[in-house]
Amino acid sequence: IIGVDGKIPWYIPEDLKNFKSLTWGGTVIMGRHTYEDILTYTDGKPLYNRQNIVVSETLKKPAEGFLVVNSIVEAVANSKSLPAQNFLIGGESIYKEGLYLCNKIILTIVPVNTTEESFLHMGYSRVSKFPWLSPVDWFPTGIYNFTELKDKDPLGNPLQLKTFTYKRRFI
Repeated sequence: IIGVDGKIPWYIPEDLKNFKSLTWGGTVIMGRHTYEDILTYTDGKPLYNRQNIVVSETLKKPAEGFLVVNSIVEAVANSKSLPAQNFLIGGESIYKEGLYLCNKIILTIVPVNTTEESFLHMGYSRVSKFPWLSPVDWFPTGIYNFTELKDKDPLGNPLQLKTFTYKRRFI
């Protein structure tokens, strides 16, 4: 799940801390809905100590500290970071359009229950839980982070936040 009604349907401080640590000093590339969601959480400011780039053909006057471009390719071309420090942070169309440029995926599994879910569907076989994470194209490199949360599941077990890394297989 990547969102509900254009917003992140959870607030997990451990997840936010991990996101901040991963993206610190890099470039975050986002779509308009993610941009608008960030503005609500940051009182209209960009994510600190990161270059903030919004991919949008309709956004004309961004908040101060955000650069607006028309495509993912243009976003990468305008990035001041090394390629390994460019992060696609959502939403779904940004992931779909930019996946071909990525050589690494950092995937966090968040234990959340919602009724209206927006999943990331990338058009591959639906055999796996993450059909766009094709084993032909990607291989797992391990668990990056494993955090036990304070919240409990219905059986009283601690919920777990897991972050996995995958690298692209090159032909």
